[in-house]
Amino acid sequence: IETINDGIFISTRQGQEVRSVFSGLVTLITKVPTYGQVVIIQHGNYRTVYANLEDVYVAQGDKVSVLQPLGAVKTNAQTGETQLYFQIYKDFNPVNPSAWINN
Repeated sequence: IETINDGIFISTRQGQEVRSVFSGLVTLITKVPTYGQVVIIQHGNYRTVYANLEDVYVAQGDKVSVLQPLGAVKTNAQTGETQLYFQIYKDFNPVNPSAWINN
């Protein structure tokens, strides 16, 4: 079995807020069984994906600014891990997200 992973997992503390890496438009908020709530933001030809959220503070159609809080990361009740799953796409091609992260 081969698994392709176009994003990164970012470990953080319980209740940590997730912030937008760049200004843009919230194009989708959905729920995925394995990744909790998901927020997708469009930044011109780029899209950022923030997955494994427990709470979401924005709505579809909202304009967001850089570093604006989007939601809180979900903690896995079984493992105790709190991890954001983060992806970036240019058009429909995955991009390495590490350069976009503000420490």
